[in-house]
Amino acid sequence: MSTRSIPCRPALVAVAVVTAALAALLGAPSPGHAAVEWKKLALADALELAKQQHSVVILDVYADWCGPCHTYDEKVFNRDDVATALGNAVTVRIDGEKGEGPDLVKRYHVVGYPTILFLAPDGQEIDRIFGYLEADPFKATAADYLAGKKTIGALEKELAGRPNDHALRFDVVRRMVIRGELDKALALAGPIFDKDPDNKLGFVPALHDTFGNYGYLRGAKNYDKAIAEFDAILTRFPDSDEAKQARYPLARAWFGKGDNDKALSVLQAHIDVDPRDVGRYNAVAWFCFQNDLALEQAVTLAAKGLAIDPKAAYLLDTLAELHFKLGQHKQAIAAIKKAVAADPKDPYYKKQLARFKAGKKQAP
Repeated sequence: MSTRSIPCRPALVAVAVVTAALAALLGAPSPGHAAVEWKKLALADALELAKQQHSVVILDVYADWCGPCHTYDEKVFNRDDVATALGNAVTVRIDGEKGEGPDLVKRYHVVGYPTILFLAPDGQEIDRIFGYLEADPFKATAADYLAGKKTIGALEKELAGRPNDHALRFDVVRRMVIRGELDKALALAGPIFDKDPDNKLGFVPALHDTFGNYGYLRGAKNYDKAIAEFDAILTRFPDSDEAKQARYPLARAWFGKGDNDKALSVLQAHIDVDPRDVGRYNAVAWFCFQNDLALEQAVTLAAKGLAIDPKAAYLLDTLAELHFKLGQHKQAIAAIKKAVAADPKDPYYKKQLARFKAGKKQAP
């Protein structure tokens, strides 16, 4: 399991008005509200139900292999107070890699899992939670969005009155890029690049990372521009936190260009940044698994990571997937059994064990 990642462009002012109106209609939830209940609905049906209820749709776009998605289930969505915070919103979840998921991923420019979309009844995006949040910040963010506060539209209005607030500008730019509003984000980012070329305020490498990862690599799939962004981080800001992570997406960009040898060398360089970081071995091995790239070499890398931490369940799962794809079913079962033993509370690994024993490939 990985440990990690046509846009909708609503009229932002209109969305802010919609969310504020919806907040007045949501009302207080019933005292007995249980943990989040995910309705088994297609998005169109969920939007229609939200329209009837004068509510919103909260759409969790996930993937089976996504570690943070499982953490949400274990630590956030199983809490009654989280469900209560969501009011009477229509809560649905859709696998981004199955059924209507791929179409929704394109429609809403989903650039990584988990992505939790807050949608008005007409399907326009109010805002999103990208990545994992602990329960309390998740509740606070959801409450703000449902009340029409701190959405990207609201922040744009704030920025108009505080044009020299670089932290606010960066926040708006990053959220625009993740939503797929690349041209708008580039124009808005100009003052940061122009006024702080030496990164005295600390936002420039983070901007390069944002545009490289979510604008060009995962979004537009413009691999040359993605490579340029990551190279800028590594050459201009080699001591930054972003530089420590830049080689992995840089390798992905080289792979996207079709240069597998370059991608593999950069992936090895990503591990070499911190050869005791087991997560780096897992990221590289998982990438190889997903892309049928140097699978035997990936098995060796996974084994090296496990020599550092033999109980890294997520890496054991990745190793099992690699063995299974190579036709080494006994080794796959042995590896996933170790993952179950290392993390017996996670049902995902038990499901994986059943799948490997049944000889089933990973669902497309």
